[in-house]
Amino acid sequence: MSALQEMTGRAVIVLGMHRSGTSMVTRCVHLLGADIAHQVIPIDAAINRDGFFEDAKVVAFNDELLSMLGSSWYDFRPLRREAEDLRAITGWQKQALAHVREEYAGKKLSVIKDPRISRLWTYWAPVFKQAGLNVDLIHIVRQPEQVAMSLQRRNGMPPVYGVLLWCAHIIDMLNTMDNEASWTTLLYDSFLADPHKNIECITAMLGTDSVGTPDHATIEGGIGAPRHSICASNGDEFMLNRGLHDFASQLYQLLENGCTNGKLVLAQNEIARLNSGYQQLLSRYAEAFQMLRVLTNDRIALNGELVKIGELHSRAQSVVAERDGQLAALNGELKRVGAELEYAQSVVEERDAQIATMSEQSGVLREIARSGNAWLRRVFCSIRHFFPR
Repeated sequence: MSALQEMTGRAVIVLGMHRSGTSMVTRCVHLLGADIAHQVIPIDAAINRDGFFEDAKVVAFNDELLSMLGSSWYDFRPLRREAEDLRAITGWQKQALAHVREEYAGKKLSVIKDPRISRLWTYWAPVFKQAGLNVDLIHIVRQPEQVAMSLQRRNGMPPVYGVLLWCAHIIDMLNTMDNEASWTTLLYDSFLADPHKNIECITAMLGTDSVGTPDHATIEGGIGAPRHSICASNGDEFMLNRGLHDFASQLYQLLENGCTNGKLVLAQNEIARLNSGYQQLLSRYAEAFQMLRVLTNDRIALNGELVKIGELHSRAQSVVAERDGQLAALNGELKRVGAELEYAQSVVEERDAQIATMSEQSGVLREIARSGNAWLRRVFCSIRHFFPR
């Protein structure tokens, strides 16, 4: 058996725009029996109470690759297909491949998730192939306005920019869909409305040999409405660019209508039309979008600083709480020692009183002894006359 055959495994790659339910889907796949990475991004209850289920090293690899391509996770601009330093890309591929082989190769079923892969699939696909992984792809889609509101709440991102970033992710996904891979497309709203049906859709993709009979009660237990109610809106924050708003709405409608039972069916000419429309949109509003990108970079940087300040404040509060606990414990110890001292003093006073009483009694006894001795001497003197010497 070759080394490649020995390492063959199966992995589910969860794709989708940020804040689109990728964590929810990954959690479901994990509960269906798929392994996750040993080192995942820590849970942040304020953002995602169940966790992100993201391989920390994969996230770091993606941030590094985006940087080499002159981009970032929140940059909507089309990615350069090649980095300026090709040796850096080669080095990246070797490191990513080594990690995938070490973490996932040979496992019956694993699940890997990071929204960044949605735009970097052309770089990751050969890595998974070289690692000997059989790959299934799950792509979850959420309404653009809901995504934008969630990004605004989490990152301080202007809603109109969130919609623009959503379009970039969807267009990149449509352009990089691998016909050789097993694809499943899910709609976020449909998943919340009928989790049972969507879990059955995932189970059918994986096959019962891989996951067995799903425990729907456990899996669906963590699925519900978002912690923060987010409703689609046609408010001013979205209408700053009517052309973008209309394009995003039409794109989502097309995906919604084309998705049936986990399968997305779009004609090739439809994808070409979307590409053309998107490029025209970017060209038409290039200056406005560029100004918006600069503004968003500043706002996200500021939000990042505020988050750091918040973390420092939280750590300071935890330190203060820890010190308060230590002071309370010390105060309790001092009270205990004080009580023991009071008890010791009472014992000493009691012993002093006993000694004083004993001393008084001793004086009386000595006086009695002296009186007794004097009486005996008188008696002796009285009777010795009766005995001649």
